[in-house]
Amino acid sequence: MYSLVNVAVVVRDLSRHQHGVALTNDLLHVLALDDAALAELDALPPPQDAGVLRRVLLDSVSVESPALQLMATARAASETAGFAAWSESLGLLEAAPMGGWTELHRWVNDELLEAAWDRVGDVAVVRRPGALAVVDDGLLTTYTEAGPDHPLARRWRAWTGAHDVAPISHDAVARVVDMVATAPPEALAAAGDALNRARAQGWSWPLAMHDACWAIQLTGRTSAAAVGQLHGLRALLSSGGRTPRPDVVAAVVAAIHATVAAGLLASDTVASMCRPLLGQLG
Repeated sequence: MYSLVNVAVVVRDLSRHQHGVALTNDLLHVLALDDAALAELDALPPPQDAGVLRRVLLDSVSVESPALQLMATARAASETAGFAAWSESLGLLEAAPMGGWTELHRWVNDELLEAAWDRVGDVAVVRRPGALAVVDDGLLTTYTEAGPDHPLARRWRAWTGAHDVAPISHDAVARVVDMVATAPPEALAAAGDALNRARAQGWSWPLAMHDACWAIQLTGRTSAAAVGQLHGLRALLSSGGRTPRPDVVAAVVAAIHATVAAGLLASDTVASMCRPLLGQLG
């Protein structure tokens, strides 16, 4: 469910998480880790009773997707309420995260921290287990709001406090992110409204994003796109003061992906993806 190719799903879910800003910062730090950084993290000693502390935090995390939980509830209610149970759940489903800690953990370990593994075919052997543990512990304490002073958090917090996040490598994406960061809430809301009007007129956000995602994948730009999307999300979450509407998030995601894929897609596709956001932000 979570992948670099489909980073829009990650952004969608983080925008709905109560600790979305902190998790976004953590992921940008993860994307900045190179092999030398992983070697340094790998050498850090673990806290005492680390295994016990992890189990306590993991026991507090739901392993089932909130969206799947809602669908199960709606299905059960539909046995007595009929179709009305589904229609009443649509708004909640639109806002419910599709993945959770399990998906985030798997994505970070298997894809973002690929350099921590040696792989031959289907066989994978971790070569930086200590580094994986430091990152896992840091993300888990952020995800569960255990706090920066939690014993499992201290190594990762010390690292992130002393190092920069992954920078945006694409100047045009940086300009879009700056526009989002400085946009007033009413302009962002107008971008969401513009996206909904485009959909009502027949434009398909999923199809446009599908084309952009594959163009980015085939040209090796997935990491750059992920960094841009996370910077855009951080700007959006920091600018509005509240959880952004799903259509506003979709407008930002579309504009950033189209900007990364510019030159790879038809010009009218790029324009249609950028128009809801950039048409409102100038």
